[in-house]
Amino acid sequence: MKRYRRHIVAAGIILFTIAILYITGIIEGVLTIILLLSLFPYASFSIFLYLVKLPRRKNAIDVYGITEKK
Repeated sequence: MKRYRRHIVAAGIILFTIAILYITGIIEGVLTIILLLSLFPYASFSIFLYLVKLPRRKNAIDVYGITEKK
C-alpha cells in the first residue's frame, strides 16, 4: 500500500509542476493538455490500486498442538 501512496504523491507533484509552468507561461496550452492527458492514466491507476482492498494472507494455526509423524 505504501508503494501506491508514493505514486500518488509523485503524480500530485508532477500535476502541481505542470500547473505552475502553465500559470507562469513557460509552457503553452496545447503542451499542457498533452502532459495532463499523459499523466491521467498514471494518477488514476495509482489511486485505484491504493483504494483496492487486498485479501490478507491467513496463517494456519495448529490448534491441537504439534502433530506426530507416523
